[in-house]
Amino acid sequence: VVYYRAGYTPNDYPSDAEWRARELVEKSRSFVCPSTATQLVGAKKMQEVLAREGVLEKFVSNREDAARMRATFAGLYALDESEAGQKIVAEALQHPERYVLKPQREGGGNNLYDSDLVQALQTMNAQQRGT
Repeated sequence: VVYYRAGYTPNDYPSDAEWRARELVEKSRSFVCPSTATQLVGAKKMQEVLAREGVLEKFVSNREDAARMRATFAGLYALDESEAGQKIVAEALQHPERYVLKPQREGGGNNLYDSDLVQALQTMNAQQRGT
């Protein structure tokens, strides 16, 4: 049994050795939790992409089912340098009480709220916001 408490960020794989170890485990007969597929689906970026109009429909053929699923999603926004990314950052800085900044980490203990969210957005560079 392999249970990952790390391996959720690129920083967890600083060299080819870590990637080779992960590949070895994934190809083994071990029970792995989470699997690579499950870990990827749990990534904030994957959730953001699946929430976009038309993407979920590629995997759920019934449009009504897809609409019902999408109705349960929380808002997920890219913080990149696109026009939409800049707009959401400005909105979050003006109304931080409406947002939660969720880094790609295990569990929810790393979320940022209110003034902590504002401070993080003001100090992050474009590259940090885009990852």
